[in-house]
Amino acid sequence: MPCRQGLRPLSTHSQRTLRLPLYALPRVLSVVTLSAICSGVIVWNGLLVHQMATKLSMNDFGKFYYSARAFLYGQDMYRSNPATWMPVGDGQYHTFLNLNPPHFHIPLLPLALLPPEPALALWGIASVVALVVSLRLIVGEVGLTLTPRGLLLVTIGVLGFAGTGAVAATG
Repeated sequence: MPCRQGLRPLSTHSQRTLRLPLYALPRVLSVVTLSAICSGVIVWNGLLVHQMATKLSMNDFGKFYYSARAFLYGQDMYRSNPATWMPVGDGQYHTFLNLNPPHFHIPLLPLALLPPEPALALWGIASVVALVVSLRLIVGEVGLTLTPRGLLLVTIGVLGFAGTGAVAATG
């Protein structure tokens, strides 16, 4: 077959097969397993956030948001709002009022100008950015060098931590 500009088509003899050395198999399996666990924890936290946003009226964030919004409209910040009426099981509901002092709501006033969904999204993004910055500072101060496997372990630890689930469920 004629070749152009000195290039020849690859023959089947020149193709190489990628072979994984047997000693690398446990490491590869551990990364695959950790990736699957990490994916599961991400999905779980996503489900908690979805529940918080849809069925719990943005839960704690909703309490702050609706209080700041009431302030902007000259209303009582501590009145009942959609986020204070919470299901507690067996079809029962209880009122959980906003117990934060008034000055706590000052940083939330810009979010209160937005509709609920974008405000919650910005709050969530800011929370994730703060978490990542905190973890980077910690890793830098401790002097750790994270391998891909180590990063997966840290991610699983942070996302699987009960406190992370509580934040995902409350906003």
